[in-house]
Amino acid sequence: MQITRLNSFIDIDDWVETRTSTGGVVRTPAVFAEGVPAEILPVSGREFFEASQQQSEVTTKITIRYLPGVKAKMRARCDDSIFNIAAVMKDRTRRGWMLLYCSEGVNAG
Repeated sequence: MQITRLNSFIDIDDWVETRTSTGGVVRTPAVFAEGVPAEILPVSGREFFEASQQQSEVTTKITIRYLPGVKAKMRARCDDSIFNIAAVMKDRTRRGWMLLYCSEGVNAG
């Protein structure tokens, strides 16, 4: 991976659960990391119908430098796009890179 390919910047959010006064649970995003250099590559896409509405989903691979604590179920944001992180693969040899496999367009949270 060449450093010049990290041509985008993403923010990574984790989810925080809080209880309401009625005992319900509300999940809200909390910033985990900001301005992380990244390479964002669409891998595949599809359109489907769910609940009588047309939906679309793009599977995306995001490459970042190793960042401890990043895990599946988090989300990444870049401009107006939100990427739900489904899987995280770490470079176990040098701890140099991480691959984030994400879905975009369908809320996986």
